[in-house]
Amino acid sequence: MDALQDLVLCNNETTSIIEFVTSNSDGNTTYSWVNDNTSFGLPSSGNGDLPAFTANNLSTVTSTALISVTPTYENNGVVCIGTSQTFTINALSEIQLSGTINDAIDCDNSNSGSIDLTVSGGSGTYEYLWSNNSINEDLINLTSGDYSVAVTDSEGCVALSETFTIFRQEDLIVNLSTEIVPFCENNFVTQENRITIFGGLGPYTVNWSGGSVSINDNTFMTAYENGTYNVLVTDQYGCQVNTEIIIDFDELGEASSDYFSSGNVDCGISIFNELEFVNTSSGDYINVIWDFGDGISEAIGEVVTHQYLNSGTYVVTQTVEYSYGCFDVYSYEINVTDGYDIVLPNAFSPNNDGVNDTIRPVYVCVNDIEMSIYDTLGSKLYYENNSQLQGWDGNLKDGENAENGNYLILVQGTTIYNEEFTLRGVFVLLR
Repeated sequence: MDALQDLVLCNNETTSIIEFVTSNSDGNTTYSWVNDNTSFGLPSSGNGDLPAFTANNLSTVTSTALISVTPTYENNGVVCIGTSQTFTINALSEIQLSGTINDAIDCDNSNSGSIDLTVSGGSGTYEYLWSNNSINEDLINLTSGDYSVAVTDSEGCVALSETFTIFRQEDLIVNLSTEIVPFCENNFVTQENRITIFGGLGPYTVNWSGGSVSINDNTFMTAYENGTYNVLVTDQYGCQVNTEIIIDFDELGEASSDYFSSGNVDCGISIFNELEFVNTSSGDYINVIWDFGDGISEAIGEVVTHQYLNSGTYVVTQTVEYSYGCFDVYSYEINVTDGYDIVLPNAFSPNNDGVNDTIRPVYVCVNDIEMSIYDTLGSKLYYENNSQLQGWDGNLKDGENAENGNYLILVQGTTIYNEEFTLRGVFVLLR
């Protein structure tokens, strides 16, 4: 009988028929065999060739069977039993694979996952081929995903692992939305700040550096003052996102202004004066609009000029525009004259009591002035031309006293603006 070779089988490997052969060319040779270990699926004995079987080693170590084969030779009625030969069949234990998974949950490193592989069974040393083409036993620097490995031992037995899944949480993201809320009537501005949190693993811890945080919703904060604010969001993994909020409100204020006149203003503001209106409003205004109350088109600007065409009382309205759609209005009256002022008396009593003993107009802002007094018949009784009128004392040219009664006064001259004027009136003389 030809020599027999030892056999090594992987767990669950199915063999081919093992044929026993001899070099004898005459006669007939038969074989019987005995198996001393039936634990992995081979019968305890048999005749003829060793049949095909599936090695099934349920233990954790290699199971070895010693096979003893005895040949029987027959030729023309002569039977000879040959010398037995033995060989071994080693049924390797199943290659067992297990892995310890470390998920990629490091906040700052998305490739922080790893798989620590443990291998037992089979025979000899192992070779590894992972689904990501790594040939290392263990995997490091893994991101989220599914991984598997094929392990081959030194006998060529192969085991396929289960799928190892590395978890990676979604990145922690904090979105900020803001809205400025003005209270124009109180010159007050607030900013409402709301954060929306995505990813990570809740519940989340939210810490604001300042402002007024809603009791019912800690993702909502109201800021009342300028400054830099921070909101720190921390998830259950300890991952953090810090969001900075810089608040710089435009300041609301109150409208106010002043005005200045060119030229002589001893007689007040006149139609001959150009007025300069100057904005003195507080706060961070963005526009100033002027309405001068005389029906002429409005003016825009911090400093504007205007000249009234007619005397009278006008209401100046200053509208100041601020940010956030806020406005403030300031109004005041301006009295505009004709450029001079003359008041004609309507009575006097020349009785030398020191009170109202002469009659003359009260005037300002004139360059020259003349006064004539007439009786009711049109006769001129008195004339005076002097920038400082002395007035009529009620005496006639002959030195006699004028009688009680009505008289006419005529006043003429030019103003300081060289405008001519004429005024007439009636007064009563009473002694």
